[in-house]
Amino acid sequence: MVGKLIKIFRKEKGIGVIELSKKLGINRISLFRIEKEQREPSEETALKAFKIFGLSEENIYHIFVFNELQKLGKISPKSKVRETQSFLQRLNKKDKNSKIIYRYFKRI
Repeated sequence: MVGKLIKIFRKEKGIGVIELSKKLGINRISLFRIEKEQREPSEETALKAFKIFGLSEENIYHIFVFNELQKLGKISPKSKVRETQSFLQRLNKKDKNSKIIYRYFKRI
């Protein structure tokens, strides 16, 4: 999930793979694998990426919490809908980054 969001934000912000990988201090192959969700980014890398994209601390926190709950299997298909709706309600819909997150979560 985090990898897909990184890719969505990278494209939305018009940042190339090479440019972002340099800013994150990782090679482009690692970034490619993260975006394809073949590899989980470290918390440090994900946090750095989201800060580069200008996400608020609150949005970053909610993304990490939701991601951890998903990884732990704490979100069943039914609760996933409730958790997603709850998460979406907390987003500031006037913020452009929140709108991008909102569109992503509406699809899952």
